[in-house]
Amino acid sequence: MFGNSRKTGMVLAYTSTLLNMVCGLFLSAYVLRLLGAFEYGLYKTVAAFISYLVILEFGTGTVMCRNLLVAKNGGDTVSPRKITSTVWYMSLCLSCVILLVGGIFYLNIENIYQETIPAEHMVRAKQLFLIMLLYLLASFLAQTLSGAFLGNSNYNIGNLIKIATNLSRTAILVVALLSVPSAMVIAITDVTLSLVVLLFSVIYVKSKYTFSFSLCHFDWNIILTSFPLGIALMLQAIINQANNSIALFIVSIKLNMESVALYSVAMYMYNVFASLTTIPISMYLPQVAKNIGQGCKRKALTETLIPSGRVVALVGGTVLFGFAAVGLPFIDIVYGKGYRQAWLIALIILVPMFVNMTGGSAINVLDVLNKRQVRSYMLMITAVLNILLTLFFIERWGVMVAAVATAISLVIGQLILMNIYFQRVLGINMFLLYAKSYSGILPSLILAMLVGGGIGQLLADKYLSFLCGGTAFVAVEVVCLLWFGFNQAEKQTLSLTLQKLKQH
Repeated sequence: MFGNSRKTGMVLAYTSTLLNMVCGLFLSAYVLRLLGAFEYGLYKTVAAFISYLVILEFGTGTVMCRNLLVAKNGGDTVSPRKITSTVWYMSLCLSCVILLVGGIFYLNIENIYQETIPAEHMVRAKQLFLIMLLYLLASFLAQTLSGAFLGNSNYNIGNLIKIATNLSRTAILVVALLSVPSAMVIAITDVTLSLVVLLFSVIYVKSKYTFSFSLCHFDWNIILTSFPLGIALMLQAIINQANNSIALFIVSIKLNMESVALYSVAMYMYNVFASLTTIPISMYLPQVAKNIGQGCKRKALTETLIPSGRVVALVGGTVLFGFAAVGLPFIDIVYGKGYRQAWLIALIILVPMFVNMTGGSAINVLDVLNKRQVRSYMLMITAVLNILLTLFFIERWGVMVAAVATAISLVIGQLILMNIYFQRVLGINMFLLYAKSYSGILPSLILAMLVGGGIGQLLADKYLSFLCGGTAFVAVEVVCLLWFGFNQAEKQTLSLTLQKLKQH
């Protein structure tokens, strides 16, 4: 039952992510063409600026999930009411801190962007900031409550919420932007939907789970035991912001709004990739917690992590190698030839991320063992390196250097340093994990990329290039996977799935 629930949750998660990818792709192109490069760049600039407040969230959703799972699997005697009440009030306190820091940011917007945002647009930028600050607070509290979903092994409700929100947001923006083509419409829509999700989450967890909003169940011991994980997640958030968003922020203050729009197109592809590859990793946290709770030896955890690695290799590899094959005509069709440079920017970042995410399920071991801070410490130096490289070279070489700096920091922190720790300290065989994750799948992806990309290059028309090259890529990948890519267990699973579909 545990496995079936996870499979259903993973199907819903990928449905949600694919829907988000399609809707996001449509909306990004729609909004960019409707608002223009400057207005779209202004929106992304404010969004990137306010995203730095995410580092104050302290990973409360993960803290909630981890504590509930540990208690559920016999590793703790603390009651769910104490856990949920304590984490909830910790979230409220952090919300006040976010609001305070957000107010300080608000007062300094004019000083930071005085050279890139014209004075006549500064008032609108500050209004956008206030609305998006409210959106961040509502999303943060809803994210805390979502930790109770996975902490109670409910893999479905969170994804259903995302699907409903995504469809509603797309429908509202398509209609509203036709009447009022403004970034303000996007911000108002987002904050409204986030408040609805927060209200629904409050009602749901209160009615379905052992959840307490009462201060009488608050327990300082939970705060103390959760502090290392929370600090680690906060540090990791700082690093992720540095690696993922600092480039966009620096571009916005060093270059212009048009460069922000260009880099945002590339980062959209990165966000799609990250969303698709994160799902298998997060879905295996309950399984890892269960295995460790039952006394599973750490070396044996390598085998537990391999299925997640193979799913990431397949899904993430399809996105990466497919984008490498037909990404140029894809961007020409969706955004226009003026954004072709985004193809190379995205690839520079995606390649090291592909390797990193393949072994990313090992992070679950850190969460269960309450050792996430180790990863954060080792990545801090790479975040500083990313910032320094970007700041030093961006005015000389332009927007491309931001991607190169991000890639270098990813290689140092998330590939070299982290894998050494997993291998030597935790005893996880990372070489075996990568070898088995890529076995059969990576050669299939490379062959598909060569054939699909070659066919696409032969065709001058962008629509034919994308259609024929993409079709060839998918066809070659499927044939290779069925021939030698999938292992015997995966072929049996695929066969059983097809048989069930035929019966229905």
